[in-house]
Amino acid sequence: MFSFLTRLLLFLNPSKQYDYKVGVSTSAFQIESSYNRSQTIWDDFIVQKNLDDINKGPLHDLYYEEDLEIMKDLGIKDYRLSFSWARFLDEEGNNGFELYSNILSKMKSYGIEPCVTLFHWDVPSKYQNDENIKGFETENIIPYFLEYAEKVFEAFHNDVKCWITINEPYTFVKIGYEYGHHAPGKYSKELSLKVKENLLKTHIETYKLFHSKYGDGQMSLSLNSDWVDCPNNVIKEKELDEMIGSYVSVVIDHIDFFALNHYTTKFFDKNGNFVTYNLKFPIHSASSWLYYYPHGFKNLLNWLDETYEFNNKNLSVRITESGWSSYNEINDNDRILYLKNYMKEASESNVNITHYYVWSFLDNFEWDKGFNERFGLIYIDFFSEDKSRKLKNSIKWLFKN
Repeated sequence: MFSFLTRLLLFLNPSKQYDYKVGVSTSAFQIESSYNRSQTIWDDFIVQKNLDDINKGPLHDLYYEEDLEIMKDLGIKDYRLSFSWARFLDEEGNNGFELYSNILSKMKSYGIEPCVTLFHWDVPSKYQNDENIKGFETENIIPYFLEYAEKVFEAFHNDVKCWITINEPYTFVKIGYEYGHHAPGKYSKELSLKVKENLLKTHIETYKLFHSKYGDGQMSLSLNSDWVDCPNNVIKEKELDEMIGSYVSVVIDHIDFFALNHYTTKFFDKNGNFVTYNLKFPIHSASSWLYYYPHGFKNLLNWLDETYEFNNKNLSVRITESGWSSYNEINDNDRILYLKNYMKEASESNVNITHYYVWSFLDNFEWDKGFNERFGLIYIDFFSEDKSRKLKNSIKWLFKN
């Protein structure tokens, strides 16, 4: 796929050349089993859409010791993980405190710094199905989220100094409530606007709670956005505002750092029609929406700084997700090319990036795509009894050189 010279250049340029810390990122529902937790909207959606059984996945809750040992051996020092809300409900068999206490304790012993996400799309079914709550469709969910958050802060605030309240509210709203391709599978523009408003209110209230009692850490929420390549500036600004600007403007005074997930660029013609870019890409992902266009990353970061004055506000940035789905199981040199150039473009932007968490540490459950798209730096044999792990070229490049 690549010439010898290209392969040589890839492996001679590990991520350690950048000023920011490089780590890895995961989410609970995508890598954990369904054992010892309550039902979530994604469990319900899997049954409804006949998707892959989640227990076919990495089973990180059973094999976390092996996974953290791999991190230790590779010298990974920063890990963004999420907690499963459904493991903290007062129901028999739920094991949130035990599981995450063990994980955080092992991480601490290995010198791995956690950044914990409280909500990565896995609403407990009991709150979605309750007619008085209806998940994030009403404000009535906020006290229940705050109850969960306070339990977690009380138990873990001494060991966790980086918190993310909500992951990608835009995607949760757009794909879950407007397009219906994600859980809970709704098709309502009106409802999506209500959910957006309630997610942002939830973040603000959680931020206030945290700093009123546990203020020795930092908190944000992970917003996501593509860059928009379009000759029509009006259309470009409208798209960027929908994806990220309308979220930033609400929470900008209630974050301690800016957390950004970025993967790709959307391409539009002057009339606003979505188009596949007319240049030939050197690599192609395993995801229909994911294009290789690293320059868009720097454009987006600079646009955010210019629009919201990150530097004037002394607001640092953590890239909480960025990654590539590859057809190549182990020899994922395409992923290396993606990461090398996206990380380079990010480092050349005007913003102060402190952390860059690569998505994803493990091959995982990729939502409505099941286990068919692999974003992992570590290959998981989903059909083996012990879910055996193998290091891909990309993780060796990132952390071994």
